[in-house]
Amino acid sequence: MRSERGVTLVTIVIMVVIMAIIATVSIVGGVDVIDNAKDQVKEKNLSDVKVLVGREAAKFGTAGVLTPVNVKYYGLENVELAGIQYNEDGTTEEVMKKIGDGWFFLDEAVLKEMGVEYVDETYVVNYKYNVVIPLSTTENIHAEIDYYNGLAQ
Repeated sequence: MRSERGVTLVTIVIMVVIMAIIATVSIVGGVDVIDNAKDQVKEKNLSDVKVLVGREAAKFGTAGVLTPVNVKYYGLENVELAGIQYNEDGTTEEVMKKIGDGWFFLDEAVLKEMGVEYVDETYVVNYKYNVVIPLSTTENIHAEIDYYNGLAQ
């Protein structure tokens, strides 16, 4: 009779294949968890910025009544940003254009000054209209600004 105490080559190959499958599933699942966490942090940052802009918008609305007239707003006013311009022939081109009076650009330094801890985004805001526009998810910032300016008129 033959003794069957050893591990055969087939058993080792099967174990390696199973371990590779488990590792692949774990890595894919881990990447999804990381992506979801990043999305949740971006959503939290957006809501934090909306709250802060809402607070400043309230100051704007009561300026001269409940607060001093010379309210200072966070951000860089009327900066020049790249945007997409749609041409009549259906093509697009990138143009540099100022965001306009009353619109402020919030970069990482300004957001940290406002108290937003984790920053991986930049925003264009208008305190008068209480509007926050994240730049990473906005294809044409100038069209968005024109839209809000049109609503206010």
